[in-house]
Amino acid sequence: MVCTAVRANTGPEHADQLTDSLRQMLHAALPADVAGNPAAWPAWRELLPHTLAVLDAPDTRPDTGLTSTDAPGARPTDIPGATDIPGATDTPGATDGPHAAWLAEHAAAYLLEQGQPAQALPLAERAAAAREHLAGPDHPDTLTARETLTRATLAAGNIDDAGRLATRTLTDRTRLLGPDHPDTLESQATLAWAYQRAGHLDHATALFEHTLTDRTRTLGPDHPDTLESRHSLGRAFDATGRGDEAATLLRDTLTDRRRLLGDDHPATLDTTHQLAVTYARRGALGDATPLLEQTLTTRSRVLGQDHPDTLDTRHHLGTTHRRAGRLDDATRELDRALSDRDRILGPDHPDTLDTAHGLARTHMRAGRPEQAVPLFDRALTGRERVLGPDHPETTRTRLNLADAHLRLGKPADAVPHLERVLDRHERNLGPAHPNTVEARDTLAAAYRHTGQLEAARPQLERLLGDRSRAHGVADARTLRAADGLADVYRSTGRLSQAVDLNERLLAIRGQVLGPRHPDTLATRTVLADTYRQADRPRDALQLHRDALTDALREHGPFHPDTIRARRSLAETADHSHDDRPRSAEQPLRAEPRFPHHGP
Repeated sequence: MVCTAVRANTGPEHADQLTDSLRQMLHAALPADVAGNPAAWPAWRELLPHTLAVLDAPDTRPDTGLTSTDAPGARPTDIPGATDIPGATDTPGATDGPHAAWLAEHAAAYLLEQGQPAQALPLAERAAAAREHLAGPDHPDTLTARETLTRATLAAGNIDDAGRLATRTLTDRTRLLGPDHPDTLESQATLAWAYQRAGHLDHATALFEHTLTDRTRTLGPDHPDTLESRHSLGRAFDATGRGDEAATLLRDTLTDRRRLLGDDHPATLDTTHQLAVTYARRGALGDATPLLEQTLTTRSRVLGQDHPDTLDTRHHLGTTHRRAGRLDDATRELDRALSDRDRILGPDHPDTLDTAHGLARTHMRAGRPEQAVPLFDRALTGRERVLGPDHPETTRTRLNLADAHLRLGKPADAVPHLERVLDRHERNLGPAHPNTVEARDTLAAAYRHTGQLEAARPQLERLLGDRSRAHGVADARTLRAADGLADVYRSTGRLSQAVDLNERLLAIRGQVLGPRHPDTLATRTVLADTYRQADRPRDALQLHRDALTDALREHGPFHPDTIRARRSLAETADHSHDDRPRSAEQPLRAEPRFPHHGP
């Protein structure tokens, strides 16, 4: 009410003077070092509403009176464009002066620290536009504002835009400040993180390693930026499956951060969280669970229950419970994390989609595929839109959705997803990559289940070649592929090819497993049936006679295998042109004769 009354009774010129004065006062009162500095947060927490209000105030002319370094209390200086700005435009920040630019930039930085990227992003955009308008694109202050904008864009989940911004800022800072300047190394680390979020893990890891080397050399091993690089590299190692290296690096970093920053510092909690995640991925669930529970408690107290970092720990606690088989605990934590991330980050934020995917996997593990499908559908749609159709996380969700459809007995719904997974793997990983081979195997099986045998055949032929080259002709995976292909040959009328393949299978299994192994005997039965289909009754009868002889010797006359062998022999004899095939009678003589006790 007071603000409304003052505005109603204040002329435009006086209002501009008041706005300038308030912006200068806030600039002087607020600390500049916001990122990673919890000591600065209380002042920002108290004055943020006033800062946002004064930034929102209508402005007919820019504020003035700052040096190019924006030091509070500095004398006015002639910043290029600071006193010669055109009227209002559609560009955010185009009419802002240095005070407004400083407040917008640092308010954005504070909101990022508090886990509010959606609120930070428009302020960061405004600050970057204002800085460039005031000082030009190459001024250090402009580059600093653009770095804040990059981090806000990345935190908001706009990974493609963030990658372009990070690349541009690093290029400009390298050119203007040199490759070893701390600001340049900051942008280098941000670009590495953008690569990791985009799924380019090799690029990210190499850039993190390079940044750590440079920071250790120029800043020293105990500098907070160096410790941040060690933490980031450990996280990248974990993401690329180098769990042992990640755990070692993160443990050392955690020790140093506790020593230098304290147990409750947000950076220390970052490393505690990441170490727990690494433990969980390595299967050390007994180490991971208490560490995550401790981190969740501390982050809830220090950052608040709605802070994205707190929600991240809750998410990973849920996935760790799932790995440990505590499915009720996992469902509870992930359900709450999904609800909170939906509310705080939005339904399309990458972290929200991660939790939707994680909750769906928990439902699958608990035998609830019908509850998993809509969550996988949601995660897939969002990841395609936000991360792109070829992102590894998108592909992982697509594969899990296909598996859920298969579990529900709906292979026709799974096939389109499996086709896209195989296409993506062939393009990005190559035809011989293990993931590609597994995708081909799964797709071929789905084709067979849906009766698409002509579609299955070329996939199985390719799969058999891949398995043979990778594992050898006698490997169980190779033999399973050959079994599937032989069945498709037989079902599609390619009987000569089916016979040839089954003969090879019988020879290999007889040599590797032995003639009495169940798999060898099953292959012999299949070959006999294939002989019969191929109009080779004599060959079929011989194999069935051998099968019955072996069954009688191994199991006796009443065993189910013996009964099946006798039935197969009789059916083959019935289909032959010989009404009384001699071969059909011979095995029966081997059966024991029992005394007759009836009348």
